Amino acid sequence: MKKSKKPSSHYSFDMKNILTASTLFVVLVAFIAVLYRNTEDELHSRLRNILSGLITIDRKHEVHYPKVAVGYGACKDIAFNAADVIPYEEFVNDEVAREFISSYDDLLSSFAYYFSHGAAAERFTSNSTLFNELVNRVNKLRDRRVAFGGNGASIARRFAMEGFNVLLSSTTTKEMRDIFPQNLNIIGEIADEVDIHLVFEYKAKETWGPYTAPRANRFILHHDYHNPRVSSLERFDPYLKSFRPDLFVVSGLQMMDNYPMAKKIRHERLQAVKRQMNELPRNTKIHFEMASITEPNLLFYILDHIIPFADSLGMNEQELANLHSALLHNTITLATDSNPKISHVLDMMRQIFKQLQEKRDGVENGRPLSRLHVHTLAYQLIMVSKNSNWKNTFVAAARASLVANTYVCGTAEVDIDRSTLVIDESFSISSIPGSRRIYFDDQNPVACWNENDYHICLAPNLVCTYAKQTAGCGDNISAAGLAAQI
Repeated sequence: MKKSKKPSSHYSFDMKNILTASTLFVVLVAFIAVLYRNTEDELHSRLRNILSGLITIDRKHEVHYPKVAVGYGACKDIAFNAADVIPYEEFVNDEVAREFISSYDDLLSSFAYYFSHGAAAERFTSNSTLFNELVNRVNKLRDRRVAFGGNGASIARRFAMEGFNVLLSSTTTKEMRDIFPQNLNIIGEIADEVDIHLVFEYKAKETWGPYTAPRANRFILHHDYHNPRVSSLERFDPYLKSFRPDLFVVSGLQMMDNYPMAKKIRHERLQAVKRQMNELPRNTKIHFEMASITEPNLLFYILDHIIPFADSLGMNEQELANLHSALLHNTITLATDSNPKISHVLDMMRQIFKQLQEKRDGVENGRPLSRLHVHTLAYQLIMVSKNSNWKNTFVAAARASLVANTYVCGTAEVDIDRSTLVIDESFSISSIPGSRRIYFDDQNPVACWNENDYHICLAPNLVCTYAKQTAGCGDNISAAGLAAQI
């Protein structure tokens, strides 16, 4: 009879290895969990300190409420998740930024381009059949959100929320007038329906076919009738003169971008805007809000006939790159880095200041540019000319940062559990080698410094990680910054 074999030593050795590997794996997982928790705790602490610092700075603003006039335009924004209306289809084999949308294929390829870059875009479609079909699709969605917006209306409403006495030039509906604050007076035609803007929204890291969005943003499609005509402008004239505003904000002119009807009349309409700006007294500050413009002729016309008569400009990183390219290279830029380095943005801002100052030298009644506000996903940058009468720049940067978070999250206050940082702990003030480096102080988070010609302030953004809305964000940010400086 054969003796039973003892368990082999090889088998015993494998069991020991397995147990050792299992123990190491458990230890490694525990270590990673502790490391992750420590990292999360550190981020949470930074967010809490930065928020406290921003609120403290914001409260330093001496409250007074100058009068603000705003032109032009309003619309009904219908926002929704883009993929619910335009699901990815296999024939989308390219991403091309069309100047305007004439077909469904144009829409898909343009959306793919801006989605993959995480860049905001606004496009006109001449195809009424396509637009109406999309509106019908959107109206069947349960999760769509309807709000009254548009550049002029969004800016005006933010100023009204801040307590200002506001005059808005825009065609609106009776319903809009009923829901707007009482300190916001609207001059313009009362229409049965305002222009509709379809807001195709997407989240950060969301995928659409083979594409991944680097950040949350939106693609806006419109088929406007009222806004490209700036139809409320002439009716605004007598009210604007008697109102005597401390600040006049010009916005919404991008609605003339590649619009067949607008091309026929926009020279005359833009000249009317220029006239309205020029008729204001010099002690009324004028701010021009940039927007997504892809037609070179319109951008260059605005550069020559509108921007030289503004004291202040506001824009996002995309519009900054576009303006910079137009001024220095006579070309346009369709999309750029969705989170550009601070040093690169500062260099572009200085070059734009210099170029626009030179451009104004030969312009009759031109105003010297004295303020430039660039808002990005990660930070707010405000540059003002030294000895200008723009005040509280550090307060303006803080307020703009706070509004950026609460507007996108759709909350009354900043929730740090729904926020993050996408900014480094220090930055160089220029991409030139050897440039000064500034380190953030979380307790006093707005960094300000003086240069030969400028006073500059930078505030980090507490980036909302649960974006509820992005359309109108730039308008609200710009208005919040201006509210602290006039």
